[in-house]
Amino acid sequence: MPRMRAPETLVEEMPLRKLVGQALAVYPECYSEKLASLLEDTQAGSIIFVPKGIKSGQEARRITEALQRVPAMNQHGLPLLVCSEHDGGFGALPPKATPFPSSMAIAASRSAKRCYDVAFALALELRSIGVNVNLAPVAGLNHGSENPFGIRSFGDDSSLAAKLAGAYVRGLQHGGVSAAATPFPVRPGAESKGKLVITHPLERLLSLELKPFSECVRVGADAALMGMATVQAIDPSEAAAMSSRVVTGLLRGRLGFRGLAIADLRGEEAARLDASKAMEAGNDLLIIEESAAPNASEEILAEARKSRVFARRVREAALRVLGLKSKRLSRFRRPSLAAYGASLHLRLAQKVAAESVAVAKNGGNIPLKKDGTVLVICPKLGEGAETGSSALSEAIRNFGRQVRDFPVGVHPTKEEARRASEEAGSSENVVLGSLDGHANKELADLVRQCLEANPSAILVSLGNPYELKLYGAQNCIATFGFSKPSLDAAAAIMLGKSKPLGTMPVKLS
Repeated sequence: MPRMRAPETLVEEMPLRKLVGQALAVYPECYSEKLASLLEDTQAGSIIFVPKGIKSGQEARRITEALQRVPAMNQHGLPLLVCSEHDGGFGALPPKATPFPSSMAIAASRSAKRCYDVAFALALELRSIGVNVNLAPVAGLNHGSENPFGIRSFGDDSSLAAKLAGAYVRGLQHGGVSAAATPFPVRPGAESKGKLVITHPLERLLSLELKPFSECVRVGADAALMGMATVQAIDPSEAAAMSSRVVTGLLRGRLGFRGLAIADLRGEEAARLDASKAMEAGNDLLIIEESAAPNASEEILAEARKSRVFARRVREAALRVLGLKSKRLSRFRRPSLAAYGASLHLRLAQKVAAESVAVAKNGGNIPLKKDGTVLVICPKLGEGAETGSSALSEAIRNFGRQVRDFPVGVHPTKEEARRASEEAGSSENVVLGSLDGHANKELADLVRQCLEANPSAILVSLGNPYELKLYGAQNCIATFGFSKPSLDAAAAIMLGKSKPLGTMPVKLS
């Protein structure tokens, strides 16, 4: 990518409409000529990468290269920021990407080095398909099963989460991808009249909840994604992303953040918010759904033409966006597609998984004490979830053990639960897989019935480990996700092929 001219020079030369465009990140409905026309009409300078329907890394690369040709044809030829949302969860990249364990799994390994290595490898894979910004890491702490961060978070220990969040930012950015720590001010808060409200005093937030975020700022995170919770101690009347007291006062003033502040205006509630007001609050980049982008562009442009103060704010935002493009996009060449799903990265994922899977409780049946066939009762997950045996069954079978598979739906029927419990009661070796049972009553009921029928069964939590509190199981393993490396590591522990090395990153008591 050719070296950009100085951002300060560009801001002086560019017309106001193009400056407004630099503050817009379009969330596309699909990749089409219509999207290219929208980017051209609005002069939008950024786009959110949506993997839906993309079948390979090669196809993703073709799409991002085509999108980059749209702004390249205009006078200033400015590259797009292409932003992914790969934040330690699943489904954010096309098939064949390396299945790295989740952020919570990395936390269970307690290794900042592994965290850095994963983020660096992920950056190479993202850049290979044309992504240059990642809306990660999640810098929020977990506070129970109701917490929306789940396995995308580094757990509930603020010191550990800070160490790992900082390592993740450094890994991504050393690999050439900008990190956007998310969401600020991190804690989702309590529900109040349909809105999220953070009620803690500011000093408590600074010393605990904001500790990971502060570390991201300290190590130089390029960006921060603002949250929509209201911070009662700072501005009780506005959501954080719409409040200058939070964006400009707390984030920039108190924490000393100098990067790009991003506001996410997707979704029905967020879409009703004023794009101009979000800019005025101090945000530099607004994530806007494709259908809303033209109106947002015109709204901001009209306000900038009316108010010199607001026009200066638009120029300030554009300067930050252009500064980031100059800093990151000119320095790094796009790696070969061989980086996408590279065997070296898979070996790293396997090492992290082996060090992260944790035994939450061992009542004497981990590893399995009896020889013979293993009955696996588990929902079908991942690719091809509608057919074939469960991924957990395959992991156990790959170690040469006989497996009797009893796959169930993610939301099993009462008949499935009845049959599963009968099978569990008549089998010696039983492994139960559960995924976020605290949010899935049907699956939780099935697991309870199976445990009543066979109390020595091994329960494997495949997602948010807080679900383990529901069951009172005697033998529990947590994988913090259902990537293949994590399931293989769990199978190795259950069959006595390896020792559990992970430590629970959240408190279940």
